[in-house]
Amino acid sequence: MQMGVRVMAAGAATFTLCRLLGLPQFQWAVLTSLIVMQASVGASLKAMIDRMAGSVGGAVWGGGVSLLIPHADSVSMGFALAAALGPLACLAAAHPAYRVAPVTAAVLLLNRDLATIGPLMSGLERLLEVGIGSLVALCVSLLVFPNRGHVELSGAVAKSLDEMSHLLPALFRGLSGELDPDEITTLHGQLRSAIMTAEAAAEAANQERANYLTAGPDPEPVCRTLRRLRNDLTMLGRAVASPLPTSVDEGLRPAILGLSSAVSIFLEACANQLRTHDLAPDRAQITDALAHYSDAMSQMRRMKLAQGLEDEAVGRIFGVSFGFDQLAHNLDDLVDRVNELCDHVRHARQAP
Repeated sequence: MQMGVRVMAAGAATFTLCRLLGLPQFQWAVLTSLIVMQASVGASLKAMIDRMAGSVGGAVWGGGVSLLIPHADSVSMGFALAAALGPLACLAAAHPAYRVAPVTAAVLLLNRDLATIGPLMSGLERLLEVGIGSLVALCVSLLVFPNRGHVELSGAVAKSLDEMSHLLPALFRGLSGELDPDEITTLHGQLRSAIMTAEAAAEAANQERANYLTAGPDPEPVCRTLRRLRNDLTMLGRAVASPLPTSVDEGLRPAILGLSSAVSIFLEACANQLRTHDLAPDRAQITDALAHYSDAMSQMRRMKLAQGLEDEAVGRIFGVSFGFDQLAHNLDDLVDRVNELCDHVRHARQAP
């Protein structure tokens, strides 16, 4: 709803301003305002910078080609378009920020009024239209229901943690021989997509920080923690993909499942914290589950239950132990990152 209001306001404001300035082809300004308007201020700022960079590059190159290659007929126009679009397409492929450059050059060359007003004036008009649309969109994103990058990041990180909390119990069903490979593949795909969304939100938040629009924390560490947690789950998933040997299953499996359940609940609690920006969840349940698991491992060693097992089975048992150690360490880091993010968003909302 808020995004719809922002888009409507940006389009209407750009149209009105272009009419007041008497611009002949205001449609490019309006389209630019719609393209630049994104979900957050940082994303809008990045879109504006990319749009301006591509438009300047396309206008300069397209204007130069127009001056150097006469294109009064269809054949010469084809050569001019090829000369303009080929290098710009390569530039856009190497640097996505310039992806609008080929479009700007093509618009400039195909402009019916080019012969009348000349390539220089046509290029300046395009840049003026793009500049007006970009600036209006940025102003609207700052003034109309402003949505900061760190708020978007909070929601994206919460979604990633939700996906992890769903993936964990599905992975550990392998200990009872009930693993569903298709379900695991789907859940991993959803988690990967959620983390990519969080990384995009982090890029937008970082854009705000780089341009002094916010004093929020560096968003990269929380994304790094998400990637580490995903790696931990992948490692644990390999270790628990099938039942443990009978000699150790009775003692270890309840402790392993109890710890995985505690971690899943904790991840869900962290996700809820990110949505409400409230106090950090209690880690006592994980601490108790870790202690219980450690006791079970110690008893297995005292009773020498792993003796005589195949190397693959022993490797899986200690792979679970190593995976939980890494997971516990990264969960501690997650708590710090989540608290840091929530504190910033909470204080930003309380600010006048």
